Formats: sequence, structure tokens, C-alpha cells
Amino acid sequence: MGINRPYPLEGGVDNEERSASRKRADNRVQEFVWAFGAESEEQIEKQIKLQIEQLKKTKDIEEIMHGRWAHMDEFDQDEWLEHLEEHLKEIVNISGKDVHTLAADIEMHRREVHERIAREHPELAERFAQRRYLLDKHLKERRPEVYRIIVQLREDNKHK
Repeated sequence: MGINRPYPLEGGVDNEERSASRKRADNRVQEFVWAFGAESEEQIEKQIKLQIEQLKKTKDIEEIMHGRWAHMDEFDQDEWLEHLEEHLKEIVNISGKDVHTLAADIEMHRREVHERIAREHPELAERFAQRRYLLDKHLKERRPEVYRIIVQLREDNKHK
């Protein structure tokens, strides 16, 4: 009787009722941003560079592709993958792996991340796709040659 949940708030404050699952997902999103704030991108880049230095010593490409960052939430994993892509040519030179094979591995991992989001948190899948668009735009601006390889891989995968 009277006012029903979610209770209306003044001043344009969003008070949308959300499921417990959605609340948990929203709280997990962007752990790196939570930990490092405005410096999160710099910290990811720093970690990537440390991983590349380790790769120079060990030549263990699996560590850089599936290593310590696998515990991150899906949005941070996607950001990490983009930073890996920016260093694709450097990683190829160190590892001796083919650029297309390595790019395909990164793209496959990204697809797995997106599928996991779509399955576990379908309400976040659209947000992930929008964010992916922004990250792709960023990659295109910073590393156009890598962006072309990734786009070609996606096109090739559509036709399979």
C-alpha cells in the first residue's frame, strides 16, 4: 500500500531494482580500476611489460597468454587482452610464434570471455560488447597494423 519498491528517489538518482546476481556482477566489474583508480591502465601496461620481460627469460608463451591474470574479472581480462594485442609484434619476436597464430589465440580467449559473460551474466553482455567497441577503437588508433589483423581474423571466423 502506498509506495512500492524500488522506492522513488529525488534528484534523478537511479534506484532500479536489480537481482542479487547482477549486484554481485556489478561489484566485481573493474577490479583493476577499483585497486588502482586512474592509474589502472598504467598498471596493466606495467604488468604486461613485466610479463614480456619474463617471456624473454623463459620463452613460455603460455604464461603470458593464460598466466597470472586469469583470476581477473571478465572486463579486466578483456582490457588485459587488448594490452597484449598492443604488444603483439614484440611478443611474436620474442616467442617466435606466428603473428596470425598468436592473434588468433588472443581472439579465441576473448571469445571465451564474452561467452562466459553472456552465459553467467546475460544482462552485462551488451555492456561488454559496447566496451569491446571502445577498446577496438583504441587499438585501431594506437596499433592500426594489429587492429587489421584482428579484424581479418574475426571476418575469417564469421565465414567458418
